[in-house]
Amino acid sequence: MVSVTGKIWKTSGTFQDTLTNIAGCDSIITYNITIADTTVPIALTKNITIFLDKNGYAQISFSDVNKASSDNCGIASYHLSDSLFNCSDRGDNMVRLLVIDRYGNRDSATAIVTVLDSLRSLKYPCDLSVQVSDTSFCSDYTDSISLSTTSGFNSYRWYELSNPSVALGVDTFIKVKPSKTSTYLVVSSGDTARKTIIINPLPIFSLGVNDTLCSYDSLELNSGLAPTRIDTYNWLGIISTLNAAYQAKYPANLFWLEVTDSNACIWRDSISLAWQIPPKLTLSADTSICPGSQANLRVEQVTVDGLLMDKYMGYYYSWFPSPSLENSFGIDNRANPIADTYYYVSISDGLCIGNTDSVQVSLKPSPISFLSPDSLVVCKDDLASVQASGGTRFNWNIGGTLEAETADTEKFIKVVSDTYIAVQAIESSCQGNWDTSWIFVDTTFVSASFDVSPLTGNIIFKPTITNTSLGGERYSWDFGNGSILSVNFTEDNNRSREYYPVYPFEGTFKVSLLTTSKNNCKDSSSVRIVVGKKFFLYIPSAFSPNGDGINDNFTIIASPGVTFEGSIYNGWGEKIFHSNPLSNSSFWDGTYNNKIVQNGVYVYQITIRELDGTAHYKSGTVQVVR
Repeated sequence: MVSVTGKIWKTSGTFQDTLTNIAGCDSIITYNITIADTTVPIALTKNITIFLDKNGYAQISFSDVNKASSDNCGIASYHLSDSLFNCSDRGDNMVRLLVIDRYGNRDSATAIVTVLDSLRSLKYPCDLSVQVSDTSFCSDYTDSISLSTTSGFNSYRWYELSNPSVALGVDTFIKVKPSKTSTYLVVSSGDTARKTIIINPLPIFSLGVNDTLCSYDSLELNSGLAPTRIDTYNWLGIISTLNAAYQAKYPANLFWLEVTDSNACIWRDSISLAWQIPPKLTLSADTSICPGSQANLRVEQVTVDGLLMDKYMGYYYSWFPSPSLENSFGIDNRANPIADTYYYVSISDGLCIGNTDSVQVSLKPSPISFLSPDSLVVCKDDLASVQASGGTRFNWNIGGTLEAETADTEKFIKVVSDTYIAVQAIESSCQGNWDTSWIFVDTTFVSASFDVSPLTGNIIFKPTITNTSLGGERYSWDFGNGSILSVNFTEDNNRSREYYPVYPFEGTFKVSLLTTSKNNCKDSSSVRIVVGKKFFLYIPSAFSPNGDGINDNFTIIASPGVTFEGSIYNGWGEKIFHSNPLSNSSFWDGTYNNKIVQNGVYVYQITIRELDGTAHYKSGTVQVVR
């Protein structure tokens, strides 16, 4: 459609146009346009001749039969009533061409399609032939075999080559079921076609007859077929191309083989094997005997697969070595070995041989008595201890007195003079030799003694304690104030045998000394020190915070229970340390801002408070020396 202003619209819809009047004013006009094509297209065709290909088929498209079909608005699509042809379509075939334009208008026309065999010198695709899905079958096939031939001929006659007088069918197909290899022919219009159906024999084999074997045995199963004939072996679901033999083993009972030969024929056979579990015997435990004694041996029990059996019924036993045995068979036996010997017994149920168990008979030599220690030195009136080994029971001889047999392995003897102890080990009925231990008495005089001066004092009391012991080698001190000390004789002498413990608390303190000789003889002594209450304060004038462990802190010593609070100032009056109330006497560690201060004199101001609240104000100087 064309508007008054010259605009063109080719589709249906709602459109607008602008018109200008004489006065120059514009007006908008709206058009509702519907465009429709009602003209039918014209279908024109032409006749054609086509040739079947070597497979007997030919196909055409709409362009092959179209002869300038047309439409005023253009053709949208073409459709053929038939486009694929085969041998049955040989000759003239009427094909309809349908044309449709874009608005659904349509027209049709017919064309003659003449179908001919191939013009090539090869065999015509529609020559008579026999088709079958397969030409090779195994002799156990079940379904009939369908044979078909080329259609489109007037008449057919089927027969089997070895019996041409019997017609098997007169259609394009037949169904047969030969029991042996056979050749089938079809005849039509003087042409003949044939097909041979091969019936292959099955790969028959046998795995053998069912049998009973011992569970430790195995049986090699084999089809016996020539390997070149077999494609696959399927043993119990495991398929292989090579495994012609299979080892049947316990505990499976049913074994089967399925073989597939080169013609895809299958045969399967199975064999059932019963497995007899051999008996298992258990001998009596290993034993030991004294020389010349006799060992009793026996089969304790017989089991089959864990179940207890009657060991006297239906079993055969064989013992070896026999020279030192009473007999070589039976459940019970006796042995007279002249050396350590293993005796073996095997068991059989008549079919299966069971296990062999062994028992060792050891000859126990006369036990070797051993007394420890060989000798020892004890202090007079102390208990001496000796331990015996080599047996489970013992005969003891204490200084010439023989005691009754006992299981005691240790003896404690109060010794007043040198003596001896002897022991004889006993194991079962075997007695060993005697072993002896000598005990000597240390007669060294040991005396623990010390002097304390003075015995009394006030808080922060530091008495002088002098060691006056005799015969000692080691000294253990307990000063009663929580301080203990252990020194040897050399260390004690190097100190000039003097000690200076500090007692910072009020009370009575017990000082104890344990003196021990070289042979562990001991003596002890103790003295009590009385410390009274008195306020005490000591502020040092210098200290050295150099980390050598000696006088590293500004340490204030005072009566127990007091607290300290105060500050430290440098030479410019700057406060470099302050503490809250402390019960610890280590007041200042000589640092400021986590660094050790320089050598010099520092001023302190400290408040000391006793337990009853009494305050002492102290100020002064302390020198830092590094």
